[in-house]
Amino acid sequence: MCIDPGVAGTGVSIWHTTSFNSTSEKIKEKNLFIPLFHRSFKLKDELKFYYYFLELAQEYEVERVYIENAHYHGTGSAKGQMTAAKGDLVVLAKYIGGLLATFWLSGVQAETIDVMRWKGQLPKEVVMRRILKIWPECPSKRNLETGMPTAHDWDAIGIGYYLMGLINKKSSGKR
Repeated sequence: MCIDPGVAGTGVSIWHTTSFNSTSEKIKEKNLFIPLFHRSFKLKDELKFYYYFLELAQEYEVERVYIENAHYHGTGSAKGQMTAAKGDLVVLAKYIGGLLATFWLSGVQAETIDVMRWKGQLPKEVVMRRILKIWPECPSKRNLETGMPTAHDWDAIGIGYYLMGLINKKSSGKR
């Protein structure tokens, strides 16, 4: 399971357990590059948020969870100042800690993955295009056309592809 948490929305993707242990060729050959489940939603109730993820982990028999870690942009940047002023980083850190604790207490291995490690400074649009090169029938494609906010959904899928070795912050997505 890959999670991209956010104050404005959270994305999740769930993969075959063998997806992260296969070569790129085996992944494409066996269609392991298509997530079993993915969606984006907005947090409304914190306890329900954690319980929802625990239910998903149990339903799909998730063995390992990767959660995108919060990234501090520094107060020298406009984005960093805006985030600090709104307190979003503190809220996001609390969500991530709550998710880690929820999974660990239920016996599911969980770890954070730094955004700079898996995608660096790539804009969301580049990540989306790379995902579509790998999975052209991606259901989230319709959201590009309608303009609906689904950045966290796309990133949750992107994290999965990064872990499979299908995309990285320097590649074009072709393998």
